[in-house]
Amino acid sequence: FFFFLIIPFSHFFFIMLCMILGKHAVVVKARQRGYSFMMMSLLYWSYCWIQGSVNTIGAYKEEYAIKSWRFLEFYRKHINSYTAWKRGPIQTRHLEWLDRIYLTDGNYRGNDSKLSATTFKADPFNGAGGSQTIFFYEEAGIAPSILQTIGAVRPSVERGNTTTGIIIVSGSVGDLDDCQGLKELFYNPDAHNFLAIDNIWDVKSIYKRCGLFVSEAYNLTGFIDKDGNSEVKEALSFIQENNEKVRSLKKKELSQLDISQKPTSPEQAFDARTTSEFPIEELRRQQDRITIKDRENKWKSKPIKC
Repeated sequence: FFFFLIIPFSHFFFIMLCMILGKHAVVVKARQRGYSFMMMSLLYWSYCWIQGSVNTIGAYKEEYAIKSWRFLEFYRKHINSYTAWKRGPIQTRHLEWLDRIYLTDGNYRGNDSKLSATTFKADPFNGAGGSQTIFFYEEAGIAPSILQTIGAVRPSVERGNTTTGIIIVSGSVGDLDDCQGLKELFYNPDAHNFLAIDNIWDVKSIYKRCGLFVSEAYNLTGFIDKDGNSEVKEALSFIQENNEKVRSLKKKELSQLDISQKPTSPEQAFDARTTSEFPIEELRRQQDRITIKDRENKWKSKPIKC
């Protein structure tokens, strides 16, 4: 129950809005926000109540999928023990449930829904075919091949101009080399049929639209009023003070890694973590400008890589 207390309701609203508008969802967040608990509840709801639904947990490594699967088992045990809505799986395999039982006359009974997990380290297209109702990519910030996987999954949730299912991509930022796919989805959601909203978190960013960002300042323990509202201003002051201490005590790479796991802006999450004699912040902004000009093909004189 505690984990649900720290989950901002804005995430639920964002997912619902994506479903209504026929868009997919991308979320960058601080760590330890309880999102795996929330997403597993959504997948389990679909498995239990939407007949014939196909629901998938995707992850780059199997340990991430197994972690989420344990939450599903916890939900199933609780619901079967304390409610009247008991569910199977009637047929089960490793990381796969199928609510179907075959009868002696050749027919079968059950909800005929499916819930499974698959991994993409060995093959970014593994199990990406077939129809999907909800496809959730776990720990998307540690998934170097995520763009290939999303490209393969989209035909499973889109038919012409109609979106028949939803892709939900969520995660904290891991190694910068591994999170470039998440960054592309987050800062360029329109290109991948993900929902874009105003970027209210990056003050100086040239990216004016992005996915949903969940700041460390939201629902931070010790900074919630008696009505359950986040005291964001006070939380930001506390986080900034703590970050200054971290920067003074640790090397650049280690301090920035710590800060990136509990960011208050997307820029902070994706920020460079190495020491350099060059102005990294200015170079990063220039790199972002080049990326956008490449994307929009607005060069008067396009630079050539040497």
